[in-house]
Amino acid sequence: MNLEREVLGILCRNKHGLAFNEVYEKLLDSHGGIRKIEVREILSKLIRMGKVERVADYEHKRMVFRSKSGCEESSALSE
Repeated sequence: MNLEREVLGILCRNKHGLAFNEVYEKLLDSHGGIRKIEVREILSKLIRMGKVERVADYEHKRMVFRSKSGCEESSALSE
């Protein structure tokens, strides 16, 4: 599976958003050797593409990544 699609799928399943370390931990489950820099690059690319946004989670006092669009595309590809 394409890592970009996998990251998008993770974010689509978590509507409130995930902090970077949460995204990274979820990817470690399926890709044990993935490095943090790779995840950062993927998230940056998805932000530039307009599929992901980085927003403040004031309740937990942190920044989170949240899917902006592409959830339908992500779920269709995983079937």
